[in-house]
Amino acid sequence: MISPGSSEASSGISTLLSSVISCSPQLPSNVYPCLTATHALDLPSPRTSPSFDELCSVLNYYAACFRSNFGVQDEAQIPVGFLDWLTRLVGSGLTWLADDEEREQVFELASKRIAEQCGRSAIPDIKREFYIEGLCRSIILKEPSLTADSLGLKTWGSSLLLAQKVAEGLFEISCKILELGAGTGLVGITLAALGYSVLLTDLPEILANLRDNVQSNEQLFLTEDEETDWDVAVEELDWTHLTEAPAYARGEKFGAIVLSDPVYQTSQPPMVVDVLSKFLDYDNPDAQVIIQLPLRDKFSDVRQMLWNKLFNELKLVPVSCQTEVGFDDFGEGNYMWCIWRPKSAVDNRSDLGVIEIDME
Repeated sequence: MISPGSSEASSGISTLLSSVISCSPQLPSNVYPCLTATHALDLPSPRTSPSFDELCSVLNYYAACFRSNFGVQDEAQIPVGFLDWLTRLVGSGLTWLADDEEREQVFELASKRIAEQCGRSAIPDIKREFYIEGLCRSIILKEPSLTADSLGLKTWGSSLLLAQKVAEGLFEISCKILELGAGTGLVGITLAALGYSVLLTDLPEILANLRDNVQSNEQLFLTEDEETDWDVAVEELDWTHLTEAPAYARGEKFGAIVLSDPVYQTSQPPMVVDVLSKFLDYDNPDAQVIIQLPLRDKFSDVRQMLWNKLFNELKLVPVSCQTEVGFDDFGEGNYMWCIWRPKSAVDNRSDLGVIEIDME
C-alpha cells in the first residue's frame, strides 16, 4: 500500500494529481510577492493594469485544493477581502489586456475562484483523490457540479466510510455484489480493486460520470498491478421502474447488496425495500445487506421507517452494527453501518446472532 505521506506517493502520484486536482502551484514569492499576501490590498490592483502572467499566477495560486479523503485547503492561505478583490477584477472589464483570449482566460479563472468562495454547491467540476488503506493506489473520482437534483454526482461521507470498512475486511462476501445508488463509484471501485465481482447501479443521469470514473480507475489500477482481477459492470437501476432494469430482465439475484446513504426522504424506505425484495438472494445462506447511513438528526424518522420495514417486511435482522465519526465537504458527522441478514438464515447458524440497534 502507498501511504499519503510516503516518498512513493510523492513521486508516483503527484504528477497525476497536479493535472486532475485543483491545487495551488507553489510559485516562488520573490517572483510575485503578492502570493504571500495576507490581505487583498496586497494583491495587484486593477488600477495598476497587472500583466496577464501576474493575474494568472495569483488566480491559480489561490485555487481551492480538494485534498484526499475530504481534507480541504487551509483557509488562512486566502487573503482577507479576496472575494471583493475578485469581483473588482471581473468588474474592471480587464480593458488593459489587448488579447481577447488572454482576457477570457482571466475571466474564467476569476469566475472559478469566486465560485469556490461561495461553497461546495457553487464549485464547478472537480476531481479528488481518496486513499483507501489496503488498496495498491489511490482512487481518483470526477465530481461534476453539485445540484439539488443530482446528488449522486457528489461523493458523500458514507461512501468513504463504507469503502474503508470493505477494504478492512470486516464483511465476509463470497458472491457477486450489487451496489444500489453507486453515485461516483467509490464503494464499487474499492470492491472491484479488491477482486470482487460487482454490479454498480444508479439513475440514468448519474451513469455517464459513474462509467467514466470506473473506466479511468480501471486503467490506473491495471497500470499499477496488471494482475488485478477487474470484474465490474455499470447499469441503470431506477428504484421507481424496477422492471425496466437490465438486471431484473435477466432475473439476476445477489447474495450481497450494499448501499450508502440511501434514504433522506420518507418516500425512499419503501423503494429500498422493494428493490431488496427483488434482488436479494434469500436462497444463499450468506445473503446479506450492508447499509451505511449518516445519523442526521432531522431524518431520524426516515431511518426508523427503513429499519422497521427491513425487519417486518423483508424479515431481515441486524447481526452487526457500529457507529462512528466521519467527514465530508459539509463537515464532521456521526454515521452508522449495519449488516442485515435473512432471519431464516440466522436461525440456522450458531455463529450468527441478532443484535439490538437504536432505531433512531
